[in-house]
Amino acid sequence: HVYLDARKIEKFEDRFPSITASCLSAGIDPQHELIPVAPAAHYVCGGVKATLDGATSLQGLYVVGEAACTGVHGANRLASNSLTEGVVAGTRVGRALSWKLPEEVSTVDDDVEGALIDSYHRAALRSAMSRYVGVLRTPDGLAAAARILNTLGANASADVVPTRKAFEATNMLTVAIAVVEAAHTREESRGCHRRTDFAEPRTDWMRHLSCRIVDGRMEVSA
Repeated sequence: HVYLDARKIEKFEDRFPSITASCLSAGIDPQHELIPVAPAAHYVCGGVKATLDGATSLQGLYVVGEAACTGVHGANRLASNSLTEGVVAGTRVGRALSWKLPEEVSTVDDDVEGALIDSYHRAALRSAMSRYVGVLRTPDGLAAAARILNTLGANASADVVPTRKAFEATNMLTVAIAVVEAAHTREESRGCHRRTDFAEPRTDWMRHLSCRIVDGRMEVSA
């Protein structure tokens, strides 16, 4: 990490009450001590493939905001554009559905038995992604992350109590596997994706990648 020096900022506590509270809870007084700062996940540039009207390949399923991938952000979101996208896309999908609701929706098989992982695996999942799939991505790091995620996936069971937290942990694992597989496939550096072994962008990689689960395995295609 690096250090943030806020000791000379006047009325820091009044101007940044949330940061002050977070620092104090960690035993750091920002008025008299340096604040350690480390990178962390802030935004997901990918998501469910959708149009600007929120429509997806599943009839009746609409996605808006950070959960959607409309393509407007490219390889790296500019500051505050996520709010603009949410407002624009949310308005568009609202207007589209107010004029005409879909006549049909895709069916869901309620009898499917899905395996879940316990919610306590979230800590290991977060640690692996932060350590190996952060700002700079290396071949060894991506391989290590893949091994850990595969191990966590092997713990999935139909016997896990289907709580909200269990579903969230399982969904986090699915997204993490997609991120790692896509990062391993894209042999270049572009936007917020930086690989130490492929430090420059390549014109042949100027395209989106799509991830889908086929027969229980994550597949990545251009």
